[in-house]
Formats: sequence, structure tokens, C-alpha cells
Amino acid sequence: MLPRTRDIQLSHILASLQPETSPHDTLQKLQSIVKRSRSRRLPETPQRDIIQDINHWSTKNGSSLFILRVGPRAETNARELATDLVEYLQAQGINVIWQLSSTQEMTTTDPPSFEAVLKTFIYQILKLHPSLLQPQDLSIAKFQSMHAPSEWATFLKRLLAQLSQCYIILEAHDLFQARNWSAVPNWIPNILKLFQELAVQANSQGHRLKFLVFCYGRQGEGCEEVGDMRKLLKRQNTVPVSRKNTVAHRKGTKGWMRVNPKS
Repeated sequence: MLPRTRDIQLSHILASLQPETSPHDTLQKLQSIVKRSRSRRLPETPQRDIIQDINHWSTKNGSSLFILRVGPRAETNARELATDLVEYLQAQGINVIWQLSSTQEMTTTDPPSFEAVLKTFIYQILKLHPSLLQPQDLSIAKFQSMHAPSEWATFLKRLLAQLSQCYIILEAHDLFQARNWSAVPNWIPNILKLFQELAVQANSQGHRLKFLVFCYGRQGEGCEEVGDMRKLLKRQNTVPVSRKNTVAHRKGTKGWMRVNPKS
């Protein structure tokens, strides 16, 4: 296949896979939200055992599935942790793909489907490493003919089998809180089963696949039954800057500005 033809086919394939909301756009919005949130409160001490476990998960040999159960009112801490981790791994030049919560509350919209999340992962991998596509895969018609989640799962396995190292982070608070939960009753069991299969596959190849899944609420109660690492993320007590005798911030016409507190 000529390079020009390959580029055209790849462009069409990525366009067909691209989610309605780009994972990179979601990450940038969350980074902005986290930055503003932290500017309005005092620095807090992170849950030490969680940080230690994440360090162990990220550096230990082999593949790993880490289930992080988010406790009551710890959603903000979970979102910040997921955002920080993606940002850190990117800065280290490590292959990392993710599915993070929407920055908008889900009310009437349906939650992301199992198939949609798999396509989002595939989209990110191909953006990072387009050379992973085999010549027989460079056909937009082939991608358009794939519909069943099992087909996308098989294709994701093929791509990840070619990577010696990759980190996958799933923080889907919007899914766990979706009103139309009955529409996706097997979503979480299916994705966790797939992650376990991928971890086993990677270990047999001497590769390192690292999965971190944030589980929320009643719908995530079964998450603890899988994974080789499990932990509970508790809510951190935060103190607004305005309640302390320190420098605070307020929003002006030019953005957030530092102001002296009232005496």
C-alpha cells in the first residue's frame, strides 16, 4: 500500500473511532477543574496508603489489575487522583490510555456503552502507535462492519499484545451514577473480565499491562471480587482557604487572582 493511501485509510479509521467527546479534551477540562479547586483550599495530605499502593502497582513487575473502591463523598479525590496519574504517566513518556468521567452531569443522556469505551481505548492506542495496524486492517469498511462488543474486545487484545508496556485508567463516575443503569447491567463485569484476560495475556508474553479501575457506589460493589490489588479511597477533609488566615483567591475579569484575607 502506498504511504499516501495508507495515511488516507488511517485518517478515515481514526475518524470513525473518535468518540463524541475526545478523551484528551476531557482530560484538559478536568485538569483545569482540579487546578481551580486546589487554588481555593489549603493543601491536603493525600491518603498515604493509597499513594504507596499506586506506586507499587505502577512499578512492580508484570501486569496488574488494581480495583480502587471510592468511598462516600470521595468522588472529588478520585477524580483528582485519576487526572494527576494520567498527567504524571504522560510526563514520564509512558503509554497511557484512559476513560475519565464526563465534566457534565449525566441527566437524560445514556451512559457510555461497553463498545464505546473499547473503541475509545482503540482510538487512543492508534493515535499513539498507528504502525500497529496490519495491512489487512487498513480498511475503513472493515471497521464499519464491526458491531459486536466481542469484535472490538478481540481487536483491542491484538493491539495491546504488540505493546510491551501500557497503562489503562478507567474512572467512570458518570457511568456508575447514570440513571439508566438498567441499560448496561453487565458493563462493569464485562470490562473487568476483559482486563483480567488482558493482564494474563500480557504476563504470558512478558509484557506489562497496568489497569486501574475506580469503582463507585452500589453498582460497584462487585468490583472487589476481581483484581490482584484492592483498596478503599476515603474522603479527605479539606479546609477552604477562606476559613484560614492565609492568602486566598477570587475570580476576576482576568481569571483567578490572589487576594489578602480579611483581618
